[in-house]
Amino acid sequence: MARAKGTVMIGSVKYLRSNKEEAAKILPDDLQHYLTERISPSAWYPEEDSVELIRAIVQLMPGHFDEVLEKLGIATAKLLGEGVYSHLVSEPGSDSSAYALWTSMHDSGKMSVTKEEDHVVIYRLVEYSHPCREMCGIVGSFFQETNRMGGRKITLSEVDCVLSGAAECSWRGTW
Repeated sequence: MARAKGTVMIGSVKYLRSNKEEAAKILPDDLQHYLTERISPSAWYPEEDSVELIRAIVQLMPGHFDEVLEKLGIATAKLLGEGVYSHLVSEPGSDSSAYALWTSMHDSGKMSVTKEEDHVVIYRLVEYSHPCREMCGIVGSFFQETNRMGGRKITLSEVDCVLSGAAECSWRGTW
């Protein structure tokens, strides 16, 4: 079973708790405990729970689907990049920071970054256990924001997606 770190779950849980009455109507019975139980930043939780919490937020948060995912990616980057993982945003676009950020939050999928030429990198995610449109939108804006926080404004565009039959999810970053 794939897992997500509590650190990445906390933001979702906080938002759902701030809208507890509406969230309780949306969340399946087996996820209701997230509205009351403490989330440990260092614990691991089922990745599928993380994805379902995100889906509930998308239903509750005002705005278009893609805008909500962008906001979630930015919020996650800020939560992690301004806290315990702040040292990982100091080298925007570096292979080590992308790898470290992903593996710190997920035990499924392999993240890498390849510099193609000056001012161009390719982010690749392979073997992720729960690919979905929600995670695609969040991951893209997450990497844009972590780069911005590290001093580099990049434009990210999707290259490939496993949801479209590709072998990997990948994004091209340019600056």
